[in-house]
Amino acid sequence: YPKKMLGRALPWVTRLGGTAIVGGGLAGYLLRREADNPDGTTVHDVVVVGGGVVGTSIALGLAKANKSVVLLERHDIGSGATGLSAGTLYSLGPVPDPVPADLSVEHLEPFLLHRSTEIIRQFANECSYVQSGCLTLACTPEELASLQQEHSHLVALGYTGVNLLDRRSVELVEPGIQPGSVLGALHTRHSGHCEPAELVQAIASRATAHGADIHINVEVVEILPVQQRRNGKNGSDAQARYILRTDAGVEYHARQVAVASGTWPEFLKTGLGLEVPVVPVKGTMWLTAKLPRGMLRHVIYTEESHMGFAAREHASLDLDAELPVPPRCTHDAKGNQLVRHAYGRQRVDGSIVFGGDRVRATADDFDVDFSGINRHRHDVAAFLAPSIMATAVEGTWAGLMPFALDGKLLVGELVGCELPGLWLATGFGPNGIMLGPSVGEMVAEAMTGFAPLPLAFEEEYNPCRASGGVTVSTPSEEVE
Repeated sequence: YPKKMLGRALPWVTRLGGTAIVGGGLAGYLLRREADNPDGTTVHDVVVVGGGVVGTSIALGLAKANKSVVLLERHDIGSGATGLSAGTLYSLGPVPDPVPADLSVEHLEPFLLHRSTEIIRQFANECSYVQSGCLTLACTPEELASLQQEHSHLVALGYTGVNLLDRRSVELVEPGIQPGSVLGALHTRHSGHCEPAELVQAIASRATAHGADIHINVEVVEILPVQQRRNGKNGSDAQARYILRTDAGVEYHARQVAVASGTWPEFLKTGLGLEVPVVPVKGTMWLTAKLPRGMLRHVIYTEESHMGFAAREHASLDLDAELPVPPRCTHDAKGNQLVRHAYGRQRVDGSIVFGGDRVRATADDFDVDFSGINRHRHDVAAFLAPSIMATAVEGTWAGLMPFALDGKLLVGELVGCELPGLWLATGFGPNGIMLGPSVGEMVAEAMTGFAPLPLAFEEEYNPCRASGGVTVSTPSEEVE
């Protein structure tokens, strides 16, 4: 892990002996290490694996429902893909017909994006949330035509929070754009940004306030199903369905398990024989020195990259490659650039964070490609004001995002894999911070029986889907 960067992104972590106090002042809370409470005999309603935005959101929803929930995180809360992201939040606004059960596949992702934004609003003070709006820039006639088509489509679907701006309007509303560099932009006024690590910290804090136990530096190495028939009778609800074993030999017993561990699903192979088609993709970020507030008022995306990703959306996946490359990556398996990708936003301290390349990587590869940073700076210099581009680069880092090989989320109960009570929520790719809060909340509702996942989830995100889903490579071992 890039400890230097984490020290800056997670300044509130202070270790005191065998514990870690997270948060500042009265907002701080105690995270217990497993060594402090190694009681493996208690049966928890749910054990959540993964302390990013998805896992903490699931834990919060379960704790609100008065479930006994333990969250296990192998490093620190928000230290993975979530905490290292740019924190941009894209939203088209309210879905025209926002009844989750009746959602069409076409409205599913916009619904999740907006619901996440509404959830994040509840933590606005803790995570520096700003509804800045977003500009997707068109720099060529082809890109402008694409935005015009997209705008017409969204308006026809009933979305009212989107506007198409001409060149003059873009330059009036966004001082960070270099005059004459863009032809127009799609403005989504419900979009915004937040500090992602602070958001996860706030969600975790609220989960503990509702009774959840969060254990950090606990690595799960194996999950085993428990035989549910004892003494000739079916196991009762009081009995555990699964046992989770850690690298320290501690066991956690649970009626249900939610796995939201991002690029770290390898432990599911050991006892369950599950092959999860999720791979790490490295995103590289860079940060400017502090500038006056308002130098870049909106979140900035480029239509060039959207068009490039759309063109590759249905490209055939080379599964025989040493590192198969999923959709929405910027480079192929040989390192050749396929799509130029650029986005950025100004943080509350005045610095501007930029992101770009998405490169298929191996586990724990956090090396920064400085040639890629220089190339990316050249790309954004084509449309950003010289006053921004003249600012020194103050920091760089890389994070690993969990990309599903077919580009779709893997969310739901693994009933199709004959593992009832085991839930998966992964494959969010670059959209963890945008989709994680809503998906986590909805998974918690489904686990408690409050509300099932929408049928559109089954169509798009079923983790046991025939193509692109989880597969079972070996029979599961059961323990008495």
